[in-house]
This record gives sequence, C-alpha cells and structure tokens, in this order.
Amino acid sequence: MASSDEGPSLRIAPLWQTDAEASFSYIIDLDVDRHGAVYVADAAPFSVTVISPHGRVLRTIGRPGAGPGEFRGIGSVQAGEGDTLFVFDNVLQRINAFRSGDDSVVYSRTVTNQGSGSPERVYRIGATSQLLATYMAPVRAQASDAQFADRRMVVRVLGTEGTLVRDSLLTGIGRSNLFRRMGSMISVGTNVFGRQPIVRFSAGKRVVYARTDTVAVTVVALDGSAARRCAMTTSPVPVRPDDLARERERTSARLRDVLSDSMPVAWPPLADVVVDEHDGVWLGLTGAGGQPDRWVWCDVDGVVRGTVRFPADMRLAAVRANHLYTIGSDENQVPSVYAFRLLDSLAAERGHGRK
Repeated sequence: MASSDEGPSLRIAPLWQTDAEASFSYIIDLDVDRHGAVYVADAAPFSVTVISPHGRVLRTIGRPGAGPGEFRGIGSVQAGEGDTLFVFDNVLQRINAFRSGDDSVVYSRTVTNQGSGSPERVYRIGATSQLLATYMAPVRAQASDAQFADRRMVVRVLGTEGTLVRDSLLTGIGRSNLFRRMGSMISVGTNVFGRQPIVRFSAGKRVVYARTDTVAVTVVALDGSAARRCAMTTSPVPVRPDDLARERERTSARLRDVLSDSMPVAWPPLADVVVDEHDGVWLGLTGAGGQPDRWVWCDVDGVVRGTVRFPADMRLAAVRANHLYTIGSDENQVPSVYAFRLLDSLAAERGHGRK
C-alpha cells in the first residue's frame, strides 16, 4: 500500500500486451498520439514500430541508413501536434519528421552543433518551428576531477535549423560519473548509484527537470520562470551485495574497482519521471534493486493524487487520458509494451479518457 504521503493506492486493469510480432530488441523511447496509437523506438534495427490503440502492430517507420527517413541511432520519438511524428537521430544529429498515415518524410534536418557537445534529445515545441534540446557538458581530457565526476546539464531553445535561440533555458547538475586516470588515458562511465538528471518535455510547452538524488521536480516555462512542486521524502533503499555485484558485471573492467571503492549504501530515491498530457507528473520511486516499484501521481497543481503499482520489472513510459503504458521484459529480457486503464473515480478528473 502507498503511504499517506503518497496518496491512496489507485486501481488499474490490464488492457493489452504486444505479442511476438512486435519483436523488439531494446526500447529506447515511446510516445502516444491523440488517437491512442503508440510509437515505439527500437534500438535495432533503428526503426519506430506503430501499435494500434488496441495493441496490434500496424507497421514500422524508418530503416538503417543515412538518408531522409533513415536512422543510425534514435534518441527520442515525439507524436507531435498536427499528427506529425518527430524522431531525433542522436548519431546523425538530425530530426526526421513523418506525416501520420502515409509515413512520408515531411522534412529531414540536421541540428547544428553549438560548440558545447551534441544534444542527447531534441523535441519540437508544439506547432512552432522551435526546438528544445538537452545537452550534457562534453568530457575533455584537460577537465578537472570535479568536472569528470559531475557533468553539467543544459536545455537550450533552438530554431528550425538548430540555430541557437536561447542559451540557457535551464541548467542543472548533471550526471554523476565514474572515472579513472591512467597516465594520459581517462576512462569515464556512468555511476548507476550516483545522481542522474531527468529532463522531460510537457504538452504544456514546459520543461520538467528532476534529479534522482531527491524527490522533487522543477517545471520551467519557455520564458524561464520556474516553480518547484510535488516534493516528498522517502525511506532510503539499501544497496544489497548482489546489486553491487550485478552492476560491477555491467561496468567496464577498468572502472569496476572505482565503482566498488565508491561504497554505495543506498540507491537514489527517484528512478524516473513521466509527464502526462495534462502536465501532471508521475514520479517513479525507487524500490529494491534500484528499479521503480511505485508511481506517485501529482496533478498540475502539485497535489499528490495517488500511487500506482505495476507488476514487477515494469517501467511506466507514457500516460494519455486514463491509459498508462509501460515497458516490461520477460525472463529472456525481451521487451514488450503493456497498456493499463486507470479505474478509480479520480480517472474521470483526467479529462477525455478513451473507452
């Protein structure tokens, strides 16, 4: 059960699960359009799978390559206004816009480098021609140890061709890294037990920023005004010996001792954040093993409305109307997409839910 600070426990009912026809390898991102179609970005073979509102695979968009409508990597997918799908290729640093229905390429544009690293994610701002881009400070050999350990994060507003419009809409402490100097060589890797930034883009054309080391959210409007909302405290989740052993195996050999020497005792309390179409925020609170085990829903005013728990090893990816979409994996680590319906009376307050 959710604690009193996390509101009542909200009931959900399963609707559908993608079957073997979807055959995902690794799901990078997921978005849902206003009709209920689901767009799933897959790491291989660099494509977007379109799923019907009832869970049936309809088609795939894109293919490996470097031409218009082709991908070398996918950083983010956005079901934009005007029934247009926007896919950011974080290898080619390019946005491909596809027209819904016939999947034709509306345009393919490269995002220019701003001299401070390449964007990790890029989103279109509503029906405008402007973009929001998230950057992490680049790692340079001459950087200090502090710069290696704490890379800064910045969100910029870009023009149609990726030219700089506003620098910086939001800045914050970024990703905690593991690093090791070995003569002239430096090995750098992400510290899974350390702080990570979380940046999301809301339908209300705002940026949502959080850090995993604290359960609090900052919402920034396009004019730079900000307000903190839906902050809460949680009990620390201890790092178990098998957690550390598992993460050591996933870490490069050069950094395993660095990970152990950091002596992690607790997981960061916030695992993830999802923003719904009403600008409500869903906070994934960390459970055993470092994965989110419950999702606290805060409405647009920052009021906690309740908590949802999914079956084990599921992560919330999107919320539209009264539907909640999650990503989960089977015993062979093959991912699937699942859809649930919010059943409680609070669901009626979320607006125009689909039947």
